[in-house]
Amino acid sequence: MSGTIEQLIARLGAAQKKLNALEAQERPLALRGWRDDFLGDSIHEQYTAVSAGAGSGGALQNNAHGGVYRLTAGAGVGFYHYLWLGNAAAGYATLDADEGWEMITWMAISHTTNMYGDFGVNVPGVDTIMAGFASPDVANNWRLVTRTAAGPVNIVDSGIAADTDPHVHRLVTYPITGGLRQADYFLDGALIATTSVSVPITVITPIVRAYAIAVAARYVDLDFWAVIPRNLA
Repeated sequence: MSGTIEQLIARLGAAQKKLNALEAQERPLALRGWRDDFLGDSIHEQYTAVSAGAGSGGALQNNAHGGVYRLTAGAGVGFYHYLWLGNAAAGYATLDADEGWEMITWMAISHTTNMYGDFGVNVPGVDTIMAGFASPDVANNWRLVTRTAAGPVNIVDSGIAADTDPHVHRLVTYPITGGLRQADYFLDGALIATTSVSVPITVITPIVRAYAIAVAARYVDLDFWAVIPRNLA
């Protein structure tokens, strides 16, 4: 048992070092955008939390060092819990891929089957830039998904097997250049997926998702979330 605990502590330490290195790299943006370590006894009023299905919901984990918000999808097909930074369903949208933006999470998914555990921007069924895990999409690998104007869904398989360890995930879009929009997905500092296909042009609301695709509860532990628009003065 002690060996397992020591291994977990080592993994957490390694993830923290990678997050610290990324923070140092992005120091010029340190005072821009939104950053949350989920400390305290309630989440900020800037969030909108939306759940569906018995057993679904979100809660701060008061025994977690550094603060963790757990998004739980209850044991039912299509059950979910979403955390929006702003209003659900694009009622308050902030990120425009034409201007470029960056999103960083430090999170862990509970399983590598029968769930979505991902983050990004999303207008359900219309416009999407999402990175993370979704077991029906690309076997058990991390993946990047884009969609625009309710058109075809573009799925990029990273080829990197997903796991339940905590990781630093980073999703970046860039100011439009020569008519080309691009989204890049980094895992623990390494670029694992990129696309310029079906990157939406609309302004969209940030989101983190936990979604069950079978009759089994699933969750995402969110330890850190940064949302940094590139068009801030």
